[in-house]
Amino acid sequence: MAVWAAAAAAGDQLGNKLIELDDRKRDLKREREQVSKDLRNSQKRRDRLFEKARGLTDADLLDILAQRAQAKAKAAAAKAKPKAKPKAKAQAKAAGAAPDAAGGGGAADEDDAE
Repeated sequence: MAVWAAAAAAGDQLGNKLIELDDRKRDLKREREQVSKDLRNSQKRRDRLFEKARGLTDADLLDILAQRAQAKAKAAAAKAKPKAKPKAKAQAKAAGAAPDAAGGGGAADEDDAE
């Protein structure tokens, strides 16, 4: 009797494992299809850009590249820009709270001094 119970329990575990694997297979298939779709769309976008660029002159292309370089430099500068300084009221509030937080209650400081 115990053998049948053990076999039934193992069967349930294996059945659950098969269901999990089947779900994973389905998810991976969906992901593969999405990646294929994205790749196909990117290739179409690239082809359209090349077709548009074919009609432009060298000077036009150089202007576009210069504009892109300027936009990239501007974005990098904006990202590297430091944050605004805190206001005086916020600084005073933070300075007033700092000794309490650093002191921790006073008794510990006296113990450290001994």
